[in-house]
Order: sequence, then C-alpha cells, then structure tokens
Amino acid sequence: MSYPALKNLGINRPHEISSYTLSTSGDVDTLRIRYARHKGSLLPTSKRFQFPRRPMPGVHVEPGEPMMTEISPALEEALAELSDLLSEAKSETTKKEQLLKELDEFETLIRGQLADFRAEIEKL
Repeated sequence: MSYPALKNLGINRPHEISSYTLSTSGDVDTLRIRYARHKGSLLPTSKRFQFPRRPMPGVHVEPGEPMMTEISPALEEALAELSDLLSEAKSETTKKEQLLKELDEFETLIRGQLADFRAEIEKL
C-alpha cells in the first residue's frame, strides 16, 4: 500500500513503524514515530517531526486572548496514514494469532487420533 504523506516526510520503510505519539507545545505539534528495527541495525529507532499549527480561519479572538489554532493538514494526512498502517498491521497480527491457535488445536486433535489408532493397532 502507498503512503504519500509518510513518503513526503522521508519515511521509506513504513512497514517498520511500530508506534507513534503526538504532543503539542505552544504552536507546534510534534509527531514521534518509533520503528521496530532488527538487532544491530544502524538505522534510528525513532524520528521526530515538527508541524507548526495554523490559525483557525474565520475565528476572531479578542485582543489579549490566545489565538485559536488547528492542526497542520500535512500532519492530519500523516496521522490518518499512520492509523491505517498500524490498524492494518494489528489485523494481520490478529489473523496470524488466530491461524496459529487453529493450527495448535488441529495438531492436538491429530495427536489424539494418532494415539487412538496406535491403541487399536496394539489390540490387534
């Protein structure tokens, strides 16, 4: 799957993203992306991106009041892609866990049937 907003941030390996956090300080949103890297990898385990907040259009504040701001559109797109990417990875993990559980149950069933067959053969 293609992730253009992440690609614009310079993320070339989105499949290695393990989690992300978002924080706000003043008029800047900070997105921190963490990666699941192999042991001994020289690549960074996290990257930080800062996005300036922009004034909300059409909102007028009284002098002396703090200006109302909103999230950057680029950050909004990146967050949507990260959410999709991580939910997709989670569903794959869930599917994998489900298949492994079914395989374990099948192996247990087969072992039981083999034991029954061996017992019948011993009786002959």
